[in-house]
Amino acid sequence: MARYVGVSVAVAVAAAGALVMSYKRWTYNEDIAWLAAQRVALFEVPDAMPRGRSKHGGARPRATLFLLYRKTGIEASVRLCYALHDTACPGFQGAFRGPWFQNDSNVRLARPGRSSSSRGVILSPAWERPLSPAMLAASRYAFVIVPSRSWPLPKHVRVVHWVREPLSLILSGYRYAKSQSLEPWQAWRSHCWSCDEDAHRAAFRACGYQCSYNDLLHYLDEANGALLEAILDRAMLQNMLSNVQRWANHPNVLHLSVSHLRADYVLSIKCMLRFLGLAGDHITQRLESLDHDPHLFCQANGTEFQDLCDWILRNAHTRNDRHTTYGRYNNSALRRLLAEHPVWAEQFDAARQALSAVFRRQQALYGCPSGVT
Repeated sequence: MARYVGVSVAVAVAAAGALVMSYKRWTYNEDIAWLAAQRVALFEVPDAMPRGRSKHGGARPRATLFLLYRKTGIEASVRLCYALHDTACPGFQGAFRGPWFQNDSNVRLARPGRSSSSRGVILSPAWERPLSPAMLAASRYAFVIVPSRSWPLPKHVRVVHWVREPLSLILSGYRYAKSQSLEPWQAWRSHCWSCDEDAHRAAFRACGYQCSYNDLLHYLDEANGALLEAILDRAMLQNMLSNVQRWANHPNVLHLSVSHLRADYVLSIKCMLRFLGLAGDHITQRLESLDHDPHLFCQANGTEFQDLCDWILRNAHTRNDRHTTYGRYNNSALRRLLAEHPVWAEQFDAARQALSAVFRRQQALYGCPSGVT
């Protein structure tokens, strides 16, 4: 009799769990679908049309600065800086080793009470205004992650500003997060990456702020998962587009996209080196060889580029395999869903045109690949 009672209890518990899961799935999907249906702008597209032909910044500055946002080419930049440690990134020892800092006094930052081997100090989910974080590497101005729209550009540096067409960034961010990425913050309760307060409230209110981003993705279907990603990314997208507008004609800023690398890797590298004032076919050949076969490159150059090859070896079967989402998914339905949104569609189109205008200017100045958005 006890056996049957135990089985009945187990069945009842399982049924209750399934009911709770079903309710959560319905609640979360309904909440996100309702939010996305509202006629609220995702971001504003500033006038980023270049005016006139800006001259090159003259003599090469003392340092190179890479500005990045989530899913705009962080891994590619780490590899580039390791490979250029003797030229563009002197003394580079690896990214993500510095503290978070913030120029906006309206934002409060705090340690989250846990450590992360890859990120150092992380933003806590506490704020008063939209989050606009930035993080410096420990070695001589290597990286800044998510510079705010008011972040002051340092003097005497040449800047490679990695950007991405917003719709593509959103889809890549969603696929990366959904594929059980290695980002520790996704498992933290009521935490999101560089989102604003309204987006945070919209994402986590349905679960009473007791769930993580991973939990939300588990319950949401693909359509609502992509919509949620768009909502959480909007503050970061606004920062990125505002910075494109601020520096559209700046002689010491080059705006690059991962689409440039896919269109023509060698031409993109030559474009970047020309902008940085670095000449020599040996540098181009080094980066081309690295891109073609990293392991073969390390077999031939492991002593000279030990830090780079150690990093490649550490990431060979973990982060890099998951970090790249391009070509791994059929995003046609999700792309259509976002591109046809009654409010966002016009903004996506305007952002694409603004980026295209900046890229055309750079093609004329530095020979970057053409036809890239």
